Amino acid sequence: MRGKSKQKVSIISKCLVIVLSLFVAAPMAICQEKAKETKQTIVKQPKKPGYQNNGHVLRVGEDEIVVDDHLIKLAKQVNYHAPDGGALISKQMHEGAYIGFNLNDQKEITDIWIIKNK
Repeated sequence: MRGKSKQKVSIISKCLVIVLSLFVAAPMAICQEKAKETKQTIVKQPKKPGYQNNGHVLRVGEDEIVVDDHLIKLAKQVNYHAPDGGALISKQMHEGAYIGFNLNDQKEITDIWIIKNK
């Protein structure tokens, strides 16, 4: 009888270990999955929203500007943005301003953000 009792205890303890390991493993898997989702979300956020390039305006012309010693043509339609994200008119940008800007495929400026006016 003693042998059968030990076998029952052994079987019960093995089952208990299996059930307990499921209770531990399942939450760990869920936490790891959530951590992966969080990392992916962080990676997808842009590092610098809005503009791709920046520099100091040295000269402003009718259809071109000089930024950090580079002559850059302006596209036919240029959108000007204030530091707070609002719209500006081109006359508010002047020499000495620090700007952010985007270029199109023809290397023309399409958007300008005035980051800091001198």
